[in-house]
Order: sequence, then C-alpha cells, then structure tokens
Amino acid sequence: MVQSWTNLIESNTVEHFRTHILLTGADHNIISRNNVTRSWDLGDERRYCGIDMYGSSHNLVINNFVGSVAASGIRVFGTSVGNTLQANTVEDVGHAGIQLHHGSSSNELVNNRLSGNAYGIILDGVSDNALRDNALVNNSWSAFDNGDNTWHGNYYGDYAGGDSGGDEVGDSPYLISPSGIDRAPLAEAPEIVAVDTPDLGPASAAPEPSGWLWVNTDEVWVDEILEVEQEIAITDGGSLTIKDSTVRLLHNVWIEEGGSLVLENANLTVDAVDFRFLDVGSGGTLVVLNSRVSGNGQSIGVHENGHVRIENSELYWLGGWDADGAVNIRTSDAIIKDNLIFGSYNGIALDSTAVGSQVVGNTIAGGGEGISFFFAPTTIVRDNVISRMMGAGISGTLIDSTVAENTFQDIWGPSIRLVPASPEQDSVGNSVYENSFINCGAAFDDGVDNVWYSEDKSRGNYWSDYRERYPSAVEHSEHPGIWDTPYTIGTHHQHETKQDIYPLMHAPVLYYRSLEVAAPDTVELIFSQNLYNALASEDELKSAITFAPAAATYKPLGEGDFVSISANKLTITFAEELSGNMNRIRIAAGSLEDGAGMPIDYELRIAEFGFQEEEDLFSLYLPIVCRE
Repeated sequence: MVQSWTNLIESNTVEHFRTHILLTGADHNIISRNNVTRSWDLGDERRYCGIDMYGSSHNLVINNFVGSVAASGIRVFGTSVGNTLQANTVEDVGHAGIQLHHGSSSNELVNNRLSGNAYGIILDGVSDNALRDNALVNNSWSAFDNGDNTWHGNYYGDYAGGDSGGDEVGDSPYLISPSGIDRAPLAEAPEIVAVDTPDLGPASAAPEPSGWLWVNTDEVWVDEILEVEQEIAITDGGSLTIKDSTVRLLHNVWIEEGGSLVLENANLTVDAVDFRFLDVGSGGTLVVLNSRVSGNGQSIGVHENGHVRIENSELYWLGGWDADGAVNIRTSDAIIKDNLIFGSYNGIALDSTAVGSQVVGNTIAGGGEGISFFFAPTTIVRDNVISRMMGAGISGTLIDSTVAENTFQDIWGPSIRLVPASPEQDSVGNSVYENSFINCGAAFDDGVDNVWYSEDKSRGNYWSDYRERYPSAVEHSEHPGIWDTPYTIGTHHQHETKQDIYPLMHAPVLYYRSLEVAAPDTVELIFSQNLYNALASEDELKSAITFAPAAATYKPLGEGDFVSISANKLTITFAEELSGNMNRIRIAAGSLEDGAGMPIDYELRIAEFGFQEEEDLFSLYLPIVCRE
C-alpha cells in the first residue's frame, strides 16, 4: 500500500513473494491475522522481509505469523512512528525477528514471540521505543540496541541471571549490546495472547490540491516564510528563485521545458503526496545550492534532457521505495556534489540516460542503499561517504565508470554489488580503487572486466576485515603500504576469481569516529588519528568552524565559545549549554592537518546530534569522513 489510510489487511496467507506486505507512506492501517511465509532469497544478498513499513505511522500490526523469510520478519524504518506491534510470532528468519531503523521512534513492541532467528530484535539508530512482555527464544543473538529505548519485562532465552525470589523476574538486569538494558527481565517466556482487531476509523485520503500556481515569468521569493497549497508549474521560459526563505510545499512542483527552479540558502519542507515532489521534465532546470530539503519519502526526479545541479545542500527523508532515490537521475551530465543525504531508502538513483554524471563529495547515510545504478555509463563516483545502510553501499549495473576514494562504513549489506541488468547487459569496464571498506558486508562483482585496483598507482582498496581473512599476510616487498596477498572479491560466476591485487594496509582517509558530550556545553569530536591546527592560531581555527543549533542556519561561533585540539580530539566549548536535537557543526577545508602533516582539504560535517530530557544524551547519526 502506497499513500493509503485506514485500511484493514486481515486473514491472508502470503507465500513466495519478495516483500509480502509493504506499507509506504501509509498511516492508520491494521495488519492482523495474516500468515506470511517463504520470501525470495535470490542468492546475491537481495533478501526480502515479511512485513515492511517505510515512512508509515500509527499502524497496528497484530496477531500475525511470519516464518522462513530471507531477511527480517517485520521491519519498520524511514521515520515510521507511533506504530504498535503486538501478539505477532516470527520464526526462522535470516536476519531479525523485528527490526527498527532510521528515525522510527515512539513505537510499541508488546507480547511478540521471536524464535529461532539470527537476531530476536534489532533497534538501530532509533530511540523512544517501548518493549515489554516479548519472548525472545532460541535466537542466535537475542537483541541489539544502539539508541535510547525502554526495555522492561521481556524474556531472553540466553538470560543467566536466575530468579532466587521466585517472582518470575530475574535477579539482575539483562544487558543489550551496545547500549540497551532491561532492568526487569522475565524468568519465564510469557504466553502470546491474541488481541481483538479494533474497528477502523473513518476512511481518509490525501488532501486535494486547491489549484495551480503557474510560473511563466521570472519570479523571486526572498526572505519569505510561506506555505504553498497549490501545485506549482514552471514553464514557458518561467523561472522561480527561492532565496533565504522557508517554504512548506503541500503539493508538487513541475518544471517543464524552458522552466527553471533555483533554491539558494532555502529551507524547503515537503508534504506532497505524489512520488516525485520536484519533477524536472525534458528541457527543465533545477539548481539547489546551500539549501535544506526535508520531506516524507518523496523524491527529486530529473527526466532525460533535463538539467540538475545540487551542491552543498542537505536532503532529509526523501526517496521512498516507490520513488527510487532521494535524487532520481535520468539525464546526462548531472552534478550531485558535497551534499548530505540522510534517511532515504535510496540516496541517489541513476539509470541508462545518466551518462557522464558526477556524484562527488556527498555523505549518504541512514537508508536502504546509498547509490543504485541501472546502466549509468561513464559515471564518476568519488570522495563520497556512504554509511549505515541496510542494503548495499553501491548496487546495480555500472558501465565504464570510476568508483574511487570513497568511504563505505557500517553497511549491513554488500559494500559494492556489481550485477548484470539482464543476460545482454553486464556491469563492465569499471575501475574501483582507493576506497575504504570499514565494517561492511562482502563486496560482490558478477560483472565483466571490472578492476578493483589502480594499475598506474599499484594501489587497491582498504578492507577492514583483511587481517581477519589473511592473518599470515605481510607488507609487499616491492610496494610499500600494500599487503602481499590479494583480497578476493565475492562473485557468483563459477570458475572465476576476482581480486584486489594491491590491498591497502591503511585506510587512505582520515575519518571521524565518534562524538562525546563531555558536559552540557562541551562537545568532543574524535578522529581516527591525531589532528593539528593548520592555521596560525586557535582564534583562526575557531573562525573556521560554524554551528547550527537545533536545525537553525549555520552561524560563526560566539565570542565566549572556545576550540582546542589534543591528540585525535577536537573540543568545542560553548558559552551556553546546548539543547534540542539536530545540532550541526561544519569545519572549513584547510583548517586542520592530519598526523602526516597533510592538509585536510575537504569540509568536515558533523550532523544530527542532540539532547533529550535535559540529560547529556546524544544521538549521532553520521560518521564524517575527510580525505587527506
């Protein structure tokens, strides 16, 4: 169901599908008493879930059975909030019985049975969820939680704390790696009690447009705060420039031949209902500079012979399953550069007409796949950070393209997956080198004539699992900094070996590791190696840092703020205590040096950390990487 409200899905048997029941942008629905079994597993890491909810809120998922699916039984992600999962049984799934990801908060998991799965429950990058009276039985790992969620009164099959008081509550808390805790774990598995299916509320639907706003002359909105209820059509040589303004769109923007839209220092919030809220037709032009765009799972779509340039901007919660990517490119020579793309099912999607496009210097995090390709010849993918993806970092059919100097970090699926689009079209002729693969799933190459190193430089890629796979390897006798044993790339082609023959001993990037809140007014940024001030003084370094409190615009640090560097730690002490979520920090290029004295010539972005309930709690969603 896509963009559907107040529906009942009840008493169905669903077998042998990809995702059996899928909600995208669908609220106030009931999924009850369904039997969901045996999803597809295509053998190349394309695995599917039983019940999936993306950007869907206030739904009831009750009394369902999910069994023998390839990935997770029930998955909730993409800012799905206020859902209740109760009295469900999930057995024998390849990943998690129940899995919550990426901004999905304020959900309740009550009296579910998770049995015989790889994980019972996974909470990854989410907070404020409540879990009680669940039975986690005979899973390989009971649970994972890296957020701030409430576990109380659940049963864990591997609990060893005892019940000396006989009150059916364990004597000691149950610790959930890395940051969760259940202070009242149950000593016995609770019975799963079915709940009644409530009556549906009155049917609702998306609001209808109140008309059209036609732009066929040059129009400029400057220093405005607007809510636009009409659909916007920019056509016949018309142009719309939105500058230094905050605009909420309730419907879509259509940029037709000869029309152009320019966003500059704009804050655009999207509540549109169609798949693509910004649709750039043939001959249309879209330019987004230094702006922030946030939405509800809709995308920016650029058709063949359209024109697009998106730079130094932040895109949040765009691109649902049905919309392909936050940015969906079907035109040549697109430029997507130095942006932050967070919380999108796919960050950037390119198809066969996206010839010669550049995807450079972006941070793409917290979604399904970072960059997906359907042919996309001669694309340059360079200097990007792709992290915390449920699927692959890069996936699809890529032709005669370069994937170099990127960082892939904390990716559940393959870091890179090169696959044929059809028997007639392979991933072919690509060069993959000087990338860092840190805590990622295996890379796959089912294409032809792809090279995982640079012959000219005698340099391949950095693999964080190299020492584990090749414990006897030593430094190459003729190539300093290179291991002497090639790194084997996964493939499903029989009788064919694909290798990185120059695997790097050290990551070719200085990468951001973590953020710590030392006090309500102090933030410590910790990096992978020592830092040095490349400027003349700490005052100049302070001038190179800007701060955006609680989603406001970036501003210089204040007179009473201080900055210092010690070893691999940069400390910022603010004159006033911090509050709220979505605080962001930028550090200008050229202001820091690494341990080798090399200038860090890329801007660092530390985004999305915050405080809750006036405590020194924080949530940092993005690892930030800077190239040497």
